[in-house]
Order: sequence, then structure tokens, then C-alpha cells
Amino acid sequence: VGKEDFDSITKELLVYEKITAPVVKGDELGSILYSLNGKEIGRISLIADADIQEATYQDYLKKILSYF
Repeated sequence: VGKEDFDSITKELLVYEKITAPVVKGDELGSILYSLNGKEIGRISLIADADIQEATYQDYLKKILSYF
């Protein structure tokens, strides 16, 4: 396999269009697709590495106040 073959590999980030909280550690959030000459040669899942809770009213208020 020549170096030019490796240079032809493309990578595409595919994130699910709608991800809603709460997210649990281990949930799949999308994937990275690897292609060579238009053919898929591999795919890796994007996995949440931590739990993410749903934002509360207080979280939004803190974020708004941080702009001032």
C-alpha cells in the first residue's frame, strides 16, 4: 500500500441530528466514517464518556447572567 493510498482516505463526522438530554454514559451519539475512493472502509461509533443531565431553569438563568 503506497502513501498516496493513505492520502486518499477521507473522514466524515456524522453526529445524530437530534440528541436530547439526559445522555447516559455509553450512549451512541454518531459515528466517524472512513472512505477510500468513495467506498466505506471503516466506521467508529461516537460514544458519550459521561452522563449529561437535562438543563434546568437555573442552568439557563446562570448562562444568561454570565453574558452581563
